[in-house]
Amino acid sequence: MPSIHLRGLSFAHSTAIPVLDDVTLDLAAMPRASGWVGVVGANGAGKSTLLHLLGGVLAPTAGDLDVQSSVPPLLVPQDVGDLSPDVIGFAASWNGAAAKLRSRLELDPDDLDPEIGRGWHVLSPGQRKRWQVAAALATRPDVLLLDEPTNHLDVAARDLLLDALGAFRGLGLVVSHDRTLLDTLTDRTLRLHRGGAELHTGSYTPAAARWRAEEAGRRDAHDRAVREARRQRRILGEVRRDRHGAEAGPRRERRLAGANQPDAREAGRKLAQQKAEAALAARVGQMRSRVARADEVVDSIAVQRDHGGSVGFDHAASGRRVLVEVGGDVRHRGGDVWLTGVDVALHRGERVHLRGVNGAGKSTLIAALVERLEQTSETVAILPQDLDDPRQEVVAVRALDPATRGRVLGVVALLGVDPDRVLTTDDPSPGEARKLALARLLASTASVVILDEPTNHLDLPSIERLETALQEFSGALVIVTHDDALAAVTTTSSWAVHDRRVTVAAPVP
Repeated sequence: MPSIHLRGLSFAHSTAIPVLDDVTLDLAAMPRASGWVGVVGANGAGKSTLLHLLGGVLAPTAGDLDVQSSVPPLLVPQDVGDLSPDVIGFAASWNGAAAKLRSRLELDPDDLDPEIGRGWHVLSPGQRKRWQVAAALATRPDVLLLDEPTNHLDVAARDLLLDALGAFRGLGLVVSHDRTLLDTLTDRTLRLHRGGAELHTGSYTPAAARWRAEEAGRRDAHDRAVREARRQRRILGEVRRDRHGAEAGPRRERRLAGANQPDAREAGRKLAQQKAEAALAARVGQMRSRVARADEVVDSIAVQRDHGGSVGFDHAASGRRVLVEVGGDVRHRGGDVWLTGVDVALHRGERVHLRGVNGAGKSTLIAALVERLEQTSETVAILPQDLDDPRQEVVAVRALDPATRGRVLGVVALLGVDPDRVLTTDDPSPGEARKLALARLLASTASVVILDEPTNHLDLPSIERLETALQEFSGALVIVTHDDALAAVTTTSSWAVHDRRVTVAAPVP
């Protein structure tokens, strides 16, 4: 049975703070249908780093890593840029298992040949990802490592992939922000958090509910301990004031009495004073001990405060009931007609889930909406599916006026990115760049928000914050997403693009 064992494992890039620090973990394939473990955590928590360590791409800077398997673990990274030899070999194989897997994932080898089909680089990222995963499954590895396998996949393609992955019988680790995938495929959840790793039973949703409840309980206990420590300090201050008052009174009386005070009476007064001072000194000592114990309780309760606050749009209402309409034929990037007989209207406050398979024409319809909105007085905020150059997001933030930059960096912090790092890095990660783009959008004033796959490269905490922000936004929203949970709570109607037409369902009254 394949297994993974980590003992005190640490990894740091150069001399930086360790991404993973003293991680000890035991994982083994489960003797049941699913052997998949969901790997979750904030951007930068070390999810991809862990997969690269397990896959042999990186070496630990400390500790031991032991993978028990008949063949080395197989890593399928996020990148889908190049056509790899294993994909070529899988496409050319005509044994029964390979042919069945290609059929299961609706893959046609002719698509990879530019002389017959479209060629690798013309295929959508989602199609290339299916080829990558299928080629990996075809080798029947003992340990399979997947990094964000559903990025760029539409719902139909994701369902095909889930079906194929569900048949895998080895030990699988999947890094994903896709809650549907995690809840459908996995039965254990590995949370990377503050340099460590926590293994939880169950898929993401129930596991996350448990650790949030535990963290809330620790925060409550910590708050109670802080309040008790403050109370004990307040009492200590009162006791010290009593002691100072008790010492000052007799001294004042002696000064007033001068040399006329009888010796016997003075001796008795001194003795009483010494006893009182000793009692008060003992009480001060007791209170100091209580304060110290209260501080120890505070220190013993480990809590991590999130950034707090909320992420939210400013809404600039124009007062118009119908914000934009698109009708008739719609051309793809000014060329051939791609959608026919279109008849859609975006109303004030309407919240639309724009659905369709990859290549159906969702981006074409969005382009038409934006073109017509630019001819109106509406203020539009747009997040594209892919950023042309992630580095330009850093440049754009640096160029903002101080007040706007401060607001954007505040949103960046709420989304889980260190603002200081954002201002100094010239090479942001895909997740960091995505959050920068979202922060600039969230900090803007808009009456219409258009989001094309906004969850790409985002970690789950950021997705959940974005979900809350979209629920609170009162303007019009058009969102393209395969995140069913996000769409369910943020939209009220849908436009389905298929067969070059657009179907409107459950329209807003």
